Amino acid sequence: MPAQVCVPSLKAPEARCHVDPRDPLASAARAWWRAHLRCTDPGEGTLGGCELPTLARWDRGEWVLVTTPEAFEARALAAMAEGREMHALVNPLAVPELAPRGAPVISKVILELDGELEDNIRAARAVLSFLAHSLDGARPRVYYSAHKSLHLYADFRPASAVGPAPPEQLYACAVRAALGVISAGAGLEIRADPAFLVPKHMARLPFTKRRDGKGGGWAIPVNLEALPEDPGEAAKLLREAALHPADHLGTVIPERPEVPLVPWLPDLLSRAAADCEPPPEPPRPTAERPGGPIRWIEALLGASLPDGRERLTWLVLAPYLVNVLGLPEERAVERIWEWAQRNAELARTDLSRARIRYYVRSAARSGLRPLSLGRLLSDPRFEDVRPELQRILEPFLGAADPDPPRGGGRRRRERIPENEV
Repeated sequence: MPAQVCVPSLKAPEARCHVDPRDPLASAARAWWRAHLRCTDPGEGTLGGCELPTLARWDRGEWVLVTTPEAFEARALAAMAEGREMHALVNPLAVPELAPRGAPVISKVILELDGELEDNIRAARAVLSFLAHSLDGARPRVYYSAHKSLHLYADFRPASAVGPAPPEQLYACAVRAALGVISAGAGLEIRADPAFLVPKHMARLPFTKRRDGKGGGWAIPVNLEALPEDPGEAAKLLREAALHPADHLGTVIPERPEVPLVPWLPDLLSRAAADCEPPPEPPRPTAERPGGPIRWIEALLGASLPDGRERLTWLVLAPYLVNVLGLPEERAVERIWEWAQRNAELARTDLSRARIRYYVRSAARSGLRPLSLGRLLSDPRFEDVRPELQRILEPFLGAADPDPPRGGGRRRRERIPENEV
């Protein structure tokens, strides 16, 4: 990595490191980071200006608002020097509170290839072959995550997603349509993860280090044409480049990004947004109305658990908050998020706001009811955390709250509807 200059601070006695700005790898990093702050000239039928403000975060911490390109670069340089990972929003102006006139503005989609690295290399080459006729030989951005994922960017002229659905739904419809056409054109069968179809979708920033125990190297931009034809040899070289990026600058790692624009994607996204129907209100049988609090679930929401949090969100908390208490989506998401953050003090969790929202919406659409106390403590899916659950819920074992009425006699489905967002 780049040469570092470490300076002691009066406020922090330990040395604080900064990247030497003369280092070639630092210069390449700055060029690639600027590709994330897309600036366009206004033209007929287009939006002009820079995609700022933006949001970023370090080491899976809280989001930080970054209001200038200089502030963004300063944070990225610090993350590079300190060996920290950094994530940034893919489409900053799609976030509802930042979107101009409330309509999501989308300028790029990411095809996230997350199989085995050799398979990802084959798939990325197929996508590049499909896009080649639209880009006149220019190379789209491709990043390697330092584990196995390849992120292939398709950039295009910024387009507003306007339609009858709420902004988050418009974003999901537009991005899903774009990824579907690209996947089909490349001959791939890739289902977009619902967690990536949200306006606050983030992506790992190149030239920052992976810190989640997977790979241990640096996220890097990749020139697929510089890799060996054999996918196994290509994967071996990629892993080596992620561990020692300075040794591969100018070959495997391009020194300067190209940001070619796919000309037909803005119209595709606009049509998908215009045809996007708002989600129907979930039907609620007349005999089934929001009820009062269930004491043992409220106790669970007030406690901390080292594991099993995603399963509890899916089968207990989300169904309880939306189908028993009748909370609106945002309040339900925030209440579970606060619980998850408190639990994260015991052990790290990947339960994101996007995933929580997915479970809340699924529960609302399917009418899923929370597991009963007896069912929870006997369900084999919770066997690994049963001692902790029994400790928390022991006061309620003798006289638990009755199960909420189901009404209508129709059996509720408990599987996660993976095709729903």
